[in-house]
Amino acid sequence: MKKFLLSIIVFFIVLAAAGYAVLAIDWNRFNKEHYYVQINEKPSIEEFVDHKGAVYKSYWYTLPAYSEDGNMKELHFSAAKELREDAYLMLYVKNEDVVTSYDEVQREDLPSNVNASLND
Repeated sequence: MKKFLLSIIVFFIVLAAAGYAVLAIDWNRFNKEHYYVQINEKPSIEEFVDHKGAVYKSYWYTLPAYSEDGNMKELHFSAAKELREDAYLMLYVKNEDVVTSYDEVQREDLPSNVNASLND
């Protein structure tokens, strides 16, 4: 009986740990390619109204992005707010051209190939 009760407790501990791990992982960033851009142009703004009448804006950017190898690709992505002029972003990209998320990075944190390409 004690072994059965102990195995049930261990099972629930493992289940809780697995549930926490699944919720803690940011799936928009997990196992994605990294590309880097510099915000150096104004976005196009798209407004839309939800079913309650609230107005929302999306800020769309189309910019040259560079992989860690220095290869260039033009990427199209949106943000919920206008991004800071001259900011450097690391984009998380899946399926070659779908941007799932981004993080702002400092210029000194850019890979050397990217730094050279962005500052030409």
